[in-house]
Amino acid sequence: MPGRQQTLRGAIDWSYSLLSPPQQSLLARLSVFTGGCDLDAASAVNAGDDRILELMEQLLEQSLVRQVGDLEARFGTLETIREYAAERLEASGQADSVRQLHADHFLALAEEGERELEEGDQALWLEKLEQEHGNLRAALTWIIDHGDGSRAQRLTGALWRFWWIRAYLREGSGWLAAALSIPASGQPANRAKALSGAGNLAWAQGAYEAAETFHQEALTLRRELNDRPGIGRSLNNLGALAETRGRYEEAVSLYEEALAIAKDVGDRRSVALILGNLGGVHVVLGQHAASREACEESLKRFRELGDRVAQTGVLNNMVFLLMSQGFHREAAGFQAQSIALLLEMGNTENVAMSLDGAAEILCRLEMAGEAARLWGAGQSLRESLGQIVPPNNAEDREKAIGAARSAMGGAAFETAWIEGCDMSPTDAERYALRVLEIEA
Repeated sequence: MPGRQQTLRGAIDWSYSLLSPPQQSLLARLSVFTGGCDLDAASAVNAGDDRILELMEQLLEQSLVRQVGDLEARFGTLETIREYAAERLEASGQADSVRQLHADHFLALAEEGERELEEGDQALWLEKLEQEHGNLRAALTWIIDHGDGSRAQRLTGALWRFWWIRAYLREGSGWLAAALSIPASGQPANRAKALSGAGNLAWAQGAYEAAETFHQEALTLRRELNDRPGIGRSLNNLGALAETRGRYEEAVSLYEEALAIAKDVGDRRSVALILGNLGGVHVVLGQHAASREACEESLKRFRELGDRVAQTGVLNNMVFLLMSQGFHREAAGFQAQSIALLLEMGNTENVAMSLDGAAEILCRLEMAGEAARLWGAGQSLRESLGQIVPPNNAEDREKAIGAARSAMGGAAFETAWIEGCDMSPTDAERYALRVLEIEA
């Protein structure tokens, strides 16, 4: 070990020796956290010791712990101190039990977050889960490495919506695959939820055959369990898959069956979601009045639920409807609302689709250069996330891009496209809002 590192370790060793046994124990236990922790988490791994605040303040005074983070009071250590503390934890013989407490805590937090992302303070919980993502990864690693299929499926089933919204599509799919590969006897409901999450993340990445396999297995399990809310959600997922593949009559049938179940069991969020999905299919089938009615009812219900994330997809369907009717300026207003919500919520998964919608509006309004930039930004984002252009949108998108290219000339179009590729997603969203505001 180099002399400087020996000196640093000696200083840490000396500071550690001055701590009382409870302080030493807490410092060692804090080493299991990645990216810091709040007091609740620290208390959880310290076996609920009611002196946690007092002990943490003492470690702060000794400069062995520091305050970190923005959302609330959080505590962390320098990496050199964390490594030292981890060695002490291993030497104590308590490492496994402390990591188990850590995993228990973050499983409970993920399941609370799952509920909050459906009908709670979505913005707060998206940021909380983002902040705790390192700890959630550590908990997943521990649970999966120990072959606990039931808890692995519970945790991944609780986290898939967060991964979806924040577009951790490849990562989430990897965790779900690992969890589903572990036997979990006696827990089919947990497996069904994880399968649904895997299907939705596969769908978002264009892996439609895999998505269908996941969703069909989830539906089978839920029927065996007579889990009617789950059956309705699985049917809706299969409807979205059929719609993306251009099988619109099949999609309508699945959506309508899912909607009847959701209404019967009082699944308010699913009712709103399915109505929005039906609104999109009705446009393709030329049923404009039915589309508007379904979309408006869906938006009304989501607003009552406080679900700002899901509103973006319905707003995009309203854009699709208005564009099909030639109401381009009205469509611009709805598209701006959708993009503003994406920015507010940090909803990355739906950004490329919304940028494409904005680009087509601008192309129709003879703003081809602005459109080309947004198409470029959307394509760059898709490639970075592992997304594809949905097959049912690809032909219309290529026609619009061709029209813009012809209007501008190939060289000018390519220049604008590359300028868009160089934009960050946030910059592209803000640019879209600026140009849409001009035309809305």
